[in-house]
Amino acid sequence: LHLSVDDDRTLWVTARQGHYAWGGAEKGNLGVTDLQLFAARGSLAELTGGVMTDSTLCGVLKRVGEVQLNASGAYRLLADRGNLRATLRTDCGAAEVQATADNGHLKGVVSVRDVALSSLLASETLPTMLTAQAEVTSTLQNGEVLAARSSVTLPQMQWRGNDLKDIRLNLDYQRATSLRHALSASLSSLDEQARGDVEGKVEWGGGKLLSGSVKGELQNLQLQLLGMPAAWQRASVGGKVSAELLSPGQKGQRADIHLSEVHLREGPHGSASLQNLNLLLQPSEEGERLHLRSDFLDADLQGNLSPKRLVAALKEKWQCILADTASHRNVPQSNSLQTHLSATSDNFRTTSGRLHWKSADLLNALLGTDIALAHDGVDVQLLLSEDVQSRSSLTVGTDSFRIGSN
Repeated sequence: LHLSVDDDRTLWVTARQGHYAWGGAEKGNLGVTDLQLFAARGSLAELTGGVMTDSTLCGVLKRVGEVQLNASGAYRLLADRGNLRATLRTDCGAAEVQATADNGHLKGVVSVRDVALSSLLASETLPTMLTAQAEVTSTLQNGEVLAARSSVTLPQMQWRGNDLKDIRLNLDYQRATSLRHALSASLSSLDEQARGDVEGKVEWGGGKLLSGSVKGELQNLQLQLLGMPAAWQRASVGGKVSAELLSPGQKGQRADIHLSEVHLREGPHGSASLQNLNLLLQPSEEGERLHLRSDFLDADLQGNLSPKRLVAALKEKWQCILADTASHRNVPQSNSLQTHLSATSDNFRTTSGRLHWKSADLLNALLGTDIALAHDGVDVQLLLSEDVQSRSSLTVGTDSFRIGSN
């Protein structure tokens, strides 16, 4: 450690060949060759200070192996101005950073080369090899980030045994107030295994999601990239999507989703397509209202639309139908069968509506089932109450459907 004062009364503190070790050599040890701090120039009112470095840090870290960090730069505290250039080399890849700071504005370029993320973070879901470059700009005030923008280019990546290239990601963060934040993102890929363009935006505050949206087209995505089972290794999907989600306070959420030209190719049970799906979910006096129109299913429902509750209630009522049918020797010959429980329903605890199942092609392709629907499909009308003493009903019918028929 060396202290000195130069001709213009600047105090310099220089540290060389520092060393720190812990847990034995198998865990890690670090060394610093050169570090300088400076402070005090002129009168106290003109006090400036900062750090200057032209240093080398080396050692051994678990999972990373040998480490060598070369850094040079300077930072003046009161002027809030500085620059940094650093190069990091490890057994798991290399990185280079160039950054400048000037009165609350930060600009930087980060480049990584041949980084083995899966080994570094001990996760098989991450890329085994990654080369990327990111340009970052941000605005800070009192140590808090007001805005940040980043452009990330991935010229090469190895993921789940596949070589991917030409992927670009743009991120834009804005903080309107301490209780409202926004993040926009756009993803573009020219790789044949994952080709498409998607953009989205989310807003949040007070620990809650305020809104979200996504829009774009996925021309082709190999499902093996998502870690699907072996039977889906050759399958791919694509299509256009537009979705918006709003959370207007205590009145519930509003969702507006549109899908078009969706396709599944070379799935384990064949191929399938979905030309159109339009879904609108919005608050209502009864709870929520759902309006769905698609190639395979139409639905109009209102009330408590919790998916878990709906599935449980439908299963319970269907078992009632089967039990009622089995208890009668003569099965009703009508095109539908209906069960009722006495008492009145509470609208705020009731789900009601109609579903029309038009096609089973998509379900057959996804699950490998062999369902053949009647020409006019299956029509379901329901009235489900959470109160066991309230009236509930479930009706299922088609032009040629009969409970208990072969």
